[in-house]
Amino acid sequence: IAGRVDLGLTMIDKGKAAIIRDRYWRERTWPAIAHERRCSVTTARKRFDDGMAELRAAILLIEGALPLSGGDARDEEPAT
Repeated sequence: IAGRVDLGLTMIDKGKAAIIRDRYWRERTWPAIAHERRCSVTTARKRFDDGMAELRAAILLIEGALPLSGGDARDEEPAT
């Protein structure tokens, strides 16, 4: 799982990935993260939440459980 998480973190916004790493791997507090990122605690938490959603999608993509686009390319009509 760690490999998929590391790969997923490289696939999302770098700032959001850094906040996720700060929170989980470095076990930093929200005020410390916000201070380092020069934002409010609320903004840091929002970026974290958004990053986690992106990370979940990236991991599903890595595992093949999420298509690249919203639907299957075979369902689309050919362009004329």
